[in-house]
Amino acid sequence: MASYQVQVEMEMKKLNKEMRLMKLKVHRRSNMEYILSEERESWYTAGEVCTQWGGTLVSVRDFRENEFIKGLIPSSESAWIGLNDIQREDEFENGNGEKTTYRRWEEGQPDNLYHNENCVEVMGGNGRWRDSLCLLTKRFICRRS
Repeated sequence: MASYQVQVEMEMKKLNKEMRLMKLKVHRRSNMEYILSEERESWYTAGEVCTQWGGTLVSVRDFRENEFIKGLIPSSESAWIGLNDIQREDEFENGNGEKTTYRRWEEGQPDNLYHNENCVEVMGGNGRWRDSLCLLTKRFICRRS
């Protein structure tokens, strides 16, 4: 009986998370839709949540898109994007496999501080990017077509 109750509670938490996700404001740009999460998740979990929404962590294609997503993030915060160098150090790729060449690094970045920063966040204030520890919990931006 106790294990059934735990299972039900876990399912309820999952459903509540999905409901909060579906209630987020959808921002439109061209033929794409974007959401900024209210919840804070690790980079890995953020990607899973974006998949549940029907999209992926955003892979920033150009300056205009970067300015657009910067405008979604409060200036004192940051948010995960899909770029990472998990597979090979200093070879950044997007978690969804999309090829992009646009980069907007903050000065001195990426620095791979403590040899453990493999995921990329965008800063709300200036739109610059930093590499960060993937297990830190942050807001994130999903994109879908």
